[in-house]
Amino acid sequence: MDHPLASVPLQAPNSMSEKEPATIMHALFDIGEVRLLPSVTQELKRIITDTQPIRELV
Repeated sequence: MDHPLASVPLQAPNSMSEKEPATIMHALFDIGEVRLLPSVTQELKRIITDTQPIRELV
């Protein structure tokens, strides 16, 4: 007999908090260097530098 939940597909969370992508960005990049790179657009610089990561994880 199949489990009743076996037919229910998994769903991704509705949205990530702002801190989750910021934590990933801060872990992958040296934020000080990102600010100085001329090849990075101002919009991307703002997204990377204006968000706060989860302090305990960085």
